[in-house]
Amino acid sequence: MPGIIRILTIIITVLPVFFSAAEAQLKELALEGPSAVVKEGYFTLNLTGTASDENYQQLEIEQSTDENFTQVESRFPFLGNFTQISLSGFNNGNYWFRARGQSSDGTEFTTAPIAVTVQHYPLWQALTLFSIGAVMFLIVASYILLAARKGGRRHG
Repeated sequence: MPGIIRILTIIITVLPVFFSAAEAQLKELALEGPSAVVKEGYFTLNLTGTASDENYQQLEIEQSTDENFTQVESRFPFLGNFTQISLSGFNNGNYWFRARGQSSDGTEFTTAPIAVTVQHYPLWQALTLFSIGAVMFLIVASYILLAARKGGRRHG
């Protein structure tokens, strides 16, 4: 009888570890994005954890405008073993992203959603910087033309 109790104790101890290891493998996968407000309209999302072909299949990034993903706006497939995806062309607003896929044993999973806020630079700031650049260009071009004329008079 003590031998059976010892075997049952080992099974009870090892069995939860086996199941939690498979569950932990799925939980290792996480999606990370920019922590600050995005001013340019493009950003990179990073997939961290184990994402090799033998563990995960049909991996894609889903985009929604709400945290609950009541409506998926876009899907971006992950190609190969890349762990980063760069996304661009976003207007001002709040966007939610999550990774969705399937493990090699057929279990579907999603990562925790992350929020990305896009707030482009204001138009007045862009026009001001453009104007400063144009004035600097005119100053440099005028200086070069004046220096070339003075140099031509000395040699001529």
